[in-house]
Amino acid sequence: MSTPISPTESKKPTPAELKQAQDELRRVHDQLIFGLLREIRASAQYLQKRVVETLDQASKLDPAGRTALMARLLGDKMWRRIDETITPNLARIDKLFGDAVEERDWCSDSVEFVRLNWLEVSDLWPGATVIDYEKQRQQLEQVKVPLDQIIYQCASLTLSPRVSETLKNLRVGQPLDWDFEFGPELPTDPELSKRLLEELAQEGGVLDSAVVDVEHRLIYKVAKSRAAQSLSALYLALIIVACGIGVPWILSRGVPWMLTRTGMSAEQYPFKATDLGRLYGTLIFILIGSGVHVAIEALKAARAQTRPSFQAMNNWILWLHVRFISILWGLAWILLGYVLLSWGMPKLEWQTAFFAGYSIDSVTALFLARFETTVKTKTQQLTGESKKPEAEKK
Repeated sequence: MSTPISPTESKKPTPAELKQAQDELRRVHDQLIFGLLREIRASAQYLQKRVVETLDQASKLDPAGRTALMARLLGDKMWRRIDETITPNLARIDKLFGDAVEERDWCSDSVEFVRLNWLEVSDLWPGATVIDYEKQRQQLEQVKVPLDQIIYQCASLTLSPRVSETLKNLRVGQPLDWDFEFGPELPTDPELSKRLLEELAQEGGVLDSAVVDVEHRLIYKVAKSRAAQSLSALYLALIIVACGIGVPWILSRGVPWMLTRTGMSAEQYPFKATDLGRLYGTLIFILIGSGVHVAIEALKAARAQTRPSFQAMNNWILWLHVRFISILWGLAWILLGYVLLSWGMPKLEWQTAFFAGYSIDSVTALFLARFETTVKTKTQQLTGESKKPEAEKK
């Protein structure tokens, strides 16, 4: 009589469960390779830094001192110390490639490039047999190039998960400084360092909720959904409308009402309730001029673009979402310019308002300087008047 099979023994995993198990195994393999490559990169950078520092120190010593320094810091012992990390790590990656074909398919070419460059470093390493300092120096200068290639290949495979982890600690819209945060992990060659950032920019799906600004070497954290990104544009529009309605009203009616209620004279105040329509018109044309300026600058930047980059013309919604805070500061600057311009030129025509908005930065700076000069003059007058009674008493 056959033994009955229990339900747990007969149950087969579903396709979804198999997929989940495969994804988990792939994640474990990825993490192992990332760790091994980072160790290789750190070892190569340590050796590269040691070479640069030792050659700099040796250039300041006499021949006997150079020989002793080179033997102590850059002898065979140093090379073996680094090789004890790089060679076994490459062997472990090779073993993993035999067990996981998808990992070999993903990065075997980059790993092979790392291996070949490390063999080149081994061939170029001076060793104890090379005594002449000049020959040592020449060989060590050549070593820097394959070491930089090792650093670049390792960083190319491992930086994207590092960036994704770092972005988790940022708020939406906050920029991440590429050089400050990841500078220690980058090659010394500026072109290779730039290429790593361009790779991240071109492979937008690699990073989770981020956009790369290659020109300014920044990475911005963004909201995951398109709806959340669009909310920034909606909030900005509401803020502009609220300011557009509120600021002229405050200037023409709010301030005079406040002066009257507090018992102060409003005769010398430049705006009256009848000026409300004119103030609205001035602000509208200043905002239109500022908007045209932004659009033209975005078009010029898009035309000058030779490589994929984060430009407003490519995605206005995402650009507004990322630059939301800086746009608010820009709007505050425009409103300050509007107030100063309306104060200094009460009978402003719409054409003048439009071109003032187009060049609002310089216009605001000019009228702000005039305002500061006026404040200084008034302060001096008040100080002089306060000293008169004291002089009369004397």
